[in-house]
Amino acid sequence: MFDIKRSFTYKYKTFERIQFPLRPAAAKTIHKSQGDTLHEVVVSLKSKRKGKIPHIHYVALSRVTSLTGLQILDLNQEAIAVAECVRQELHRLRTDATLQLCFKPLYNSSSSYFKVVFNNSRSLHAHFNDLKSDPNILDADVIGIAESRLISTDENDDFYIPGFEPPVRLDQKQTNFNTRPPHGLVLYYRTDCILHNTFTYSTPTLEFVIADIISSSKGLFQVVFVYKAPNCN
Repeated sequence: MFDIKRSFTYKYKTFERIQFPLRPAAAKTIHKSQGDTLHEVVVSLKSKRKGKIPHIHYVALSRVTSLTGLQILDLNQEAIAVAECVRQELHRLRTDATLQLCFKPLYNSSSSYFKVVFNNSRSLHAHFNDLKSDPNILDADVIGIAESRLISTDENDDFYIPGFEPPVRLDQKQTNFNTRPPHGLVLYYRTDCILHNTFTYSTPTLEFVIADIISSSKGLFQVVFVYKAPNCN
C-alpha cells in the first residue's frame, strides 16, 4: 500500500495532504456467506479442521458473479470433498432416472428420413451460437431460419455451419441504417445435397423461399419456408 500526497496553497500557505487508500472491508465464514451474491470476493480456503466438509468449496466459490471478481487464497485440493449420498444420487439420476422427452428428437429418427427444421431465430446474428450448438437442429438435412435480420454487410463466413453449404439468404431491404430489418429468411442444406432450383419472394409483411433439393441417398424434395408478419392481411 502506498500513500497518496497532494500539495496545495491556501491563503499564502502551502499544505500537503497525505492519504492512505483504504476502503471498508468485512470478512465472514463460508457458512455464513451462503445466499450472498458478491461482485468481488477474496476466498481463503485454508482450514485447520481435521475432517473434510463436503461441498464447502462450492459454497465459497459460487458467491461471486464472475471469475474476474474472484481471488482464491490457500487452495488445498486435497480438502475438497463430496458427500457419498450425493455421489449415489448422481449415479441414480444418470442410470435409472434419465429424462424421457415428450417428443422424439430428430437425432433419434432414422437417418433414412429427409429431415427439415424451421426455426424463428429472432435475429440470427444474436443467436447463431445457440443454433450451431443445438444437436436437434444440426441433425436436419435442411434448416430454415425466419427473422434472420441479416444485412448486406454480414459475411456468409460468419454464419457457417460445419456440414452445411453456405447459407442461401433472402435479406429484407434495410430502410433504416441505424437498425437491422425485422425479417429475413435463411436456408441451409447439407453438403451431400444439391440445390437444384430456388424461387424467392419478399415484401415487408410476407416472404418465402421455395427450393428443390436433391439428396444423393434420399431423392428429390421441394422445401417451402414461409414467413408472414403479424400485420399481414
